[in-house]
Amino acid sequence: MNMFQADLAFAVELIAISIGVAFIIWSYRNEGAGILAAKYLGYFVLILGAISIICTTYYSIKYLSLGYFDKPIKMQYMKQHKLNHMDHMNP
Repeated sequence: MNMFQADLAFAVELIAISIGVAFIIWSYRNEGAGILAAKYLGYFVLILGAISIICTTYYSIKYLSLGYFDKPIKMQYMKQHKLNHMDHMNP
């Protein structure tokens, strides 16, 4: 499940970057009202999309190295369950 969420986030970020580039291209090809707003919006979306992709890639690699993607259940649940189980074992 965790790997699916990382892939989904990456796909949404690619869509956002594509929309930002589309706004930028549209603003350079057209004239009139709204061009400046489209250009700024395009650059804003492009920059935020790039930052998001960098963060998603970093944390995906980090979680992959920690083993979060190896099992279908979350590691936090497993650690908490193990701690609770050990508390019951020791009186």
